[in-house]
Amino acid sequence: MFFINLPHTATNVFKFVHANSGLKPCHSNLKELFTIQLSQLQRSNLTLADMPSISFGTRRIARTQEAFMNGGFGLIEEFTPEEEALIKDKFEQSLLLIQQLDSRLFEMVRILISDIVFVKSPLKENNGGGSGTSSYVLGVIWIAPGQHWAVETYVESILHEFMHINLLLGEAVYGLYKNTEKLDEPEALVMSAVKLIPRPLDRAFHAACVATVLGYFYHLLDQKNSIKRFLDPLPESVSGLVEKQEYFNGYGQAIIQQMSSFITVPNFDYLKRVINERQFAQFHE
Repeated sequence: MFFINLPHTATNVFKFVHANSGLKPCHSNLKELFTIQLSQLQRSNLTLADMPSISFGTRRIARTQEAFMNGGFGLIEEFTPEEEALIKDKFEQSLLLIQQLDSRLFEMVRILISDIVFVKSPLKENNGGGSGTSSYVLGVIWIAPGQHWAVETYVESILHEFMHINLLLGEAVYGLYKNTEKLDEPEALVMSAVKLIPRPLDRAFHAACVATVLGYFYHLLDQKNSIKRFLDPLPESVSGLVEKQEYFNGYGQAIIQQMSSFITVPNFDYLKRVINERQFAQFHE
């Protein structure tokens, strides 16, 4: 599946950088040039670093305050030094866990995420925390961690938001939809595999991809109840996407067909192969 394939993701980053700058990045400077292009296009001061960087509060990264408020996180408070130290420790454990479980998945996360912004949001804390991504501040995710989150929950938020970024990158390179103005019409609603309610087509599409990667993560941890939480809603959601695939262009339809094939006979060993093999990376327009 394109959205969980490292060679495809790297190719999309290359195409994005080349289309916007004329430069042809190589493996060693792929993330650096991608981050520079995002910063210039978005007018956001992303961090140039090999690994995702963390900060506290939304002021360091330009444009994140507006996106944060639009995401329904509300006003933010200051973390105590003790809270910041705990979050930093769990963040470092989170990256290490992803790398230990699947180095190819980690490499996609490393390339696509420049900054993780941790925020203290009373609105989200009351509901156990939350996370978000914005289409106009790509490369950045923000997380309002719950007070008692385990490392696995940090990873779940990171992978959830990474998948949004990867899909938005694919959309920037190939497009996804034939007409974005029709995606939230009543006849275009599809059951979300994450929120478990009918949602606009683009959000249901993203949710199905998110549920797939999170199901894979919990498969690697051998946590059967968590696998079930993400895998069980997928058939209904993917079936709805298949029925509405005329709203998508060729690239979007290809991903929907890939998900449909996977959910017919779910096979996480197959996903483990898909992540790194170039034979699964090629999309011919």
